[in-house]
Amino acid sequence: MRAAAGFNAQTASVMVGDWLLKPHSGIIEDPDGSAVSLGCARHRQWAQIRVSDHGPGIGGDPERLFRRFARDDDGTAHQGYGLGLALARDVANRYGGSVAVESSSPSGTTMLLSFPLA
Repeated sequence: MRAAAGFNAQTASVMVGDWLLKPHSGIIEDPDGSAVSLGCARHRQWAQIRVSDHGPGIGGDPERLFRRFARDDDGTAHQGYGLGLALARDVANRYGGSVAVESSSPSGTTMLLSFPLA
């Protein structure tokens, strides 16, 4: 895939990474002040951004959360609109990239965002 005109990894990192970290997105949880980490690396011709938390994980079928209006009712007070991951994936796809759940367990989740380098 080719990168969209005017695209660069720094722009994508700020645009998608910042949006993912906003409290309203519901994507990243920060229980009891635990750390949320953000890492960026180059892998072949791809910029890869990993966002990890130490929340309760997102369950057995993470792909369901990429569908619009899908919500994970885990019994907590936090409830979103079910658009966060769907919109993040749409933005990434627009730039030839992807958003996926790299790993998820009861001790946290890591999201992987990948974008082609120009």
